[in-house]
Amino acid sequence: MAVFTPINDSEAYFQVVTYSGTSSSTAVTLPGSTNMQPDMLFIKSRSNAEHPCFYDDIRGTGKRLLASEANAENDEGSNGVSAFNSDGFTTGENGASGQNTYTYVAYAWKESATAGFDINIHTGTGSSADVSHNLSAVPDVIFTKRRNNTQQWFIYTKVLGAQKALFLDTNSAESSQPTAYDALPTSSVINYGNDNAVNGSSDTYVAYLWKSIQGFSKISEYKGNGNVDGPFIPLSFSPAFIMVKNTDGTDNWFVKTRKIQVNPNNYYFKPDESAAEVTSNTVTAIDFLSNGFKIRATDSICNSSGSEYFFMAFAESPLVNSEGVPTTAK
Repeated sequence: MAVFTPINDSEAYFQVVTYSGTSSSTAVTLPGSTNMQPDMLFIKSRSNAEHPCFYDDIRGTGKRLLASEANAENDEGSNGVSAFNSDGFTTGENGASGQNTYTYVAYAWKESATAGFDINIHTGTGSSADVSHNLSAVPDVIFTKRRNNTQQWFIYTKVLGAQKALFLDTNSAESSQPTAYDALPTSSVINYGNDNAVNGSSDTYVAYLWKSIQGFSKISEYKGNGNVDGPFIPLSFSPAFIMVKNTDGTDNWFVKTRKIQVNPNNYYFKPDESAAEVTSNTVTAIDFLSNGFKIRATDSICNSSGSEYFFMAFAESPLVNSEGVPTTAK
């Protein structure tokens, strides 16, 4: 039976771009045939050791959060992402997103309930609180970060459930956190506890929420088999972006991008480290397919026998559009 999607044009909501920094402010144009003004950017230097960073238009231009560190929010001013344009964004010349001659990859999302992505900011209360969101669905994953003070990234996933968390800035396994996400989120609120990581009194926070959308995104888990002929993970779309974390082990997070290398895809970077992109390494070999991805490595970072792996994947193109017409990867 064909798997239909409500999103025929994935480029309207998610795009990937590679670019090089220059000695001046640079406008980066997203490569899709559809113009998209991004609301959130996840940017990493490929060529050099630079912390991967999040920028979004809700917190404002120039304000970065390091994915690989617990640091508070930093305002790079004009050296950071200085504009979210109708077809891309503008970087500065000395910040984490635009050093001269460095090469970069940027992942760009459009905030939309249709595409299952919401950006939420709140001020903590110091006690359990229901914080409203605009996803209009129960989120599958929530990344929460304290902005005004040092604190790890706390990640809720439907895979682990309430009162447990993963940490984007470390390679730690899942952890019991009963005072963070103290109850399951709903289609209208995030249930925060009184933990300073997510809801400290008068502290400021940002949260990124995603919900899987058939044919466009999938947030779920797979189990490793320890074989070179690893598991196939069906998605009902051809992925452009895959992020994976071993939930029961102390392996790094990793991100892979179809745009950077065709199969077998051996390139990756680690969001929990500042290191440059790893190239020609077989420990995370994955095939990007028209309807999912296939693990081709035995390393514990992606395929330890019996281990559980959390993943997020976003589409380059759906397998079948809303009218039942097959599409082809670009």
